[in-house]
Amino acid sequence: MAFSEVALIWAATNQCARGWRESGIHFRMADRWLEQAREAYINAHDAQTNVALEQSIVNYYNQYAPLDASDDVCRGQVLTPSP
Repeated sequence: MAFSEVALIWAATNQCARGWRESGIHFRMADRWLEQAREAYINAHDAQTNVALEQSIVNYYNQYAPLDASDDVCRGQVLTPSP
């Protein structure tokens, strides 16, 4: 998860500085690490907990989908601390 977070920070920085072509590798790297963390979590927990995880994933996706880089525009990402 931590590796994914760092990759996403690099991706956002590169997108703003150099465009989507420079940030794509970092987004893909973060996606791979998140998928590995998800698989490890699923393998270690019961079905009910896994359903809750999938719901959280959908909620996060819906929250961040508007930041889609398909139009190659820097949206001035703001990093806020988690509660």
